[in-house]
Amino acid sequence: MSVSASSTPIVRTPIGPPSLADCSGRAGGCKTARQVLGDRAGPERLPVSPMLERVGIDGLKEPLLDYSAIDIAARPIGRTEIGNYIPHRDQFALLDHIIWDAPTGAQGIAIWNVGMEEFWVKGHFPGMPLLPGVLMVEAGAQLGAYLFNLRWDRPKVAAFTRIESCVFRASVQPGDELLILANEVNVNERRFVSDVQGLVRGKVAFGARISGMTLT
Repeated sequence: MSVSASSTPIVRTPIGPPSLADCSGRAGGCKTARQVLGDRAGPERLPVSPMLERVGIDGLKEPLLDYSAIDIAARPIGRTEIGNYIPHRDQFALLDHIIWDAPTGAQGIAIWNVGMEEFWVKGHFPGMPLLPGVLMVEAGAQLGAYLFNLRWDRPKVAAFTRIESCVFRASVQPGDELLILANEVNVNERRFVSDVQGLVRGKVAFGARISGMTLT
């Protein structure tokens, strides 16, 4: 279940404003993200690591989700589609692909192709670029926000409000693929709580419990 690094420079493609934010004038009103994207092949839910309840997300040294049934090479949802459901743009739109998500939005897997031209590369650190841990967690929060919006008929802007039980275990460098896993803990119309985890080269890079709350 490893994710290999790539030496090919990644060029981030700009994406436009959300296309589903305004549903006025549409016959039948808005559609949820699931209706727009359609059902895709794959399990409805992935097994959660049995160690999670015992050690917590910060103590977990194995994948949060058993994704052995998922085709990690698949790229069904790209940056443009992701941008329809979360507001992040330009250099702060971190997720490149959604690989899989549960029909309920309770779980998901995404990829961040960490590029050679990311804004932090020259300064963190000169001659030895390492992805800042806060951006790893931000990528997890963006996946959490995307999953949160799968269940609504129009996207909501959800702000990142809390990080709990956070740990960093492996460095991420330009050229790496960061596999991001999310498992929802709690959700209502205004907020969500998710356990998120990043894997790089088959190792746990980070784990955290994050919370978000809607601003709109």
